[in-house]
Amino acid sequence: MAFSFKLLSKRFLIVTNLVLVIFFVLPGLIPYTDPAKWWCLGFLGLGFPYLLVLVFLFFVFWLIIKPRYSILSLFAMLLCWKQVSVLFKFSGTEFNYTKDEKSLRVLSWNVKIFEGLKKEQGSSVKAANDIIDFIKASNADVLCLQEFNQYDSTSSDKNHIRRLIEAGYPYYIFSSDYQKQKIDYHSGVAIFSKIPLKKQQKIPFQSNPESIVFADVEKNGQTFRIYTTHLQSFKFNSADYRSLNDIKNKGELANQGSKNILVKLKRGFEQRGLQAQQIQTILDECEYPEIICGDFNDVPNSYAYWQIRGSRRDAFIEKGQGIGRTFISLAPTLRIDYIMCDNRIKVNQFAVANKKFSDHMPVIADLQSDKKP
Repeated sequence: MAFSFKLLSKRFLIVTNLVLVIFFVLPGLIPYTDPAKWWCLGFLGLGFPYLLVLVFLFFVFWLIIKPRYSILSLFAMLLCWKQVSVLFKFSGTEFNYTKDEKSLRVLSWNVKIFEGLKKEQGSSVKAANDIIDFIKASNADVLCLQEFNQYDSTSSDKNHIRRLIEAGYPYYIFSSDYQKQKIDYHSGVAIFSKIPLKKQQKIPFQSNPESIVFADVEKNGQTFRIYTTHLQSFKFNSADYRSLNDIKNKGELANQGSKNILVKLKRGFEQRGLQAQQIQTILDECEYPEIICGDFNDVPNSYAYWQIRGSRRDAFIEKGQGIGRTFISLAPTLRIDYIMCDNRIKVNQFAVANKKFSDHMPVIADLQSDKKP
């Protein structure tokens, strides 16, 4: 009996390890698959960090108990190293806010229409003030802002264009993708700069009402083209977040709420795939060293990430720390905000600033031309 139990336990662990490895390896295909056809792989991409932890634990377990069985997990991790390598980085350096004048400092932030995280009266005013104050303190040359909103009344505290001009960013381009004419309201993505903007342009997405905007800036005799955008979100509402909590806490999957979540997840993966393909084409045609910043609404194991990144440098991978979480809800592994740059640009510094004035934290990088003398 003892022998049978031991044998069954061993077989159970081997089969479990094998199944886990299959689910772990499948996300390794994501960079090479069209999400319009293989959108289901996106779910595994979201869970990839947790699958990695389990595969690694099996590797350690078998290394102690039966070393030759650890080869399966080791092989899986090596096979998916491209996906593993973008999950964490330990550069061992702290961000120095005293800026080297040779560097171009870029700050990218989804400011969540300046409404903050709290619902109390006056909390949005405080959040907007906190965001503006941090922007001033960051000493960034260029701001790339997503979910930026604007009320045109010059007397309003919600005239964020006026406030940023007063903060020292007089040059800007604003996409104004969504508008409410009756209250002079606009929202979208924006680039603000202390440095004069040369050519600037808005490029609408072909798949939804939002846009990519870009502007050229010159620093130390080098022209850089800076893009910013906001990719399709899952558009979860409060009911969806309640359903997610039910799934997390109670394991309730078979209800209408979970079905709505699946539909939104599927649409999000598909839309971001189309947007990423459009962005890749635009970036590849750029005549200057380019910088792309934004809220991609997707993790580093996603099709959208790899399509946009291509051979570009991810500033987090170059100079980041830890897992680089930028979205503060749902899960501790969600790095969905990025600064990427052309290989002709060197990343001197990068940080995710621990400022929780929005549901996203700002990312900031010091960049410089990597031209050889």
